[in-house]
Amino acid sequence: MLSGDSIHWSEDSKRLFFIIVCEGLQPIATIDLHGGNFKVIASERRHVSKLAVTRDRLVFAGASPGCPTELFVCNHDGSDQTRLSDLNGWWKRHACPITCLKSFDVPDGKGGSEQVDGWLMLPPADRAGPYPLLVDIFCIATGSQLRFAASKRKLSPIFMTSSQRGRDGRLSN
Repeated sequence: MLSGDSIHWSEDSKRLFFIIVCEGLQPIATIDLHGGNFKVIASERRHVSKLAVTRDRLVFAGASPGCPTELFVCNHDGSDQTRLSDLNGWWKRHACPITCLKSFDVPDGKGGSEQVDGWLMLPPADRAGPYPLLVDIFCIATGSQLRFAASKRKLSPIFMTSSQRGRDGRLSN
């Protein structure tokens, strides 16, 4: 789950709606409180950052590497998704990056490996490579972010930020 702030009750108090973190994405999910049926809805390749629940619709802010944040609405089952806003109309006047979701095998620190999910973004198709590389790592448990930039010759850290979270992920006073 993204955070406790993303949990919303249905009007009849029979279901919860919330944002989850799953395979490099942040879709909306729902769970039926009487049967425990869990379902991912509104699961396009985007990050949902904010969610509101009305009597029969979900309203949310969503973004992806290829499309900045816009406002959307859908039915409680995720159907009939419609974009409500054009907050970033200027984006359409520029060539969009090519984006794809990838899984990467990385060392787990214990002699094995594990998979992490991330976005691969390339310049628009009309640009020839090679390209510089920016690696942006965010750890939701600690709120830490680390960025690296790479050229042909070296990998250089750009910056690291961290929230006031301890090792257990809780905010400290």
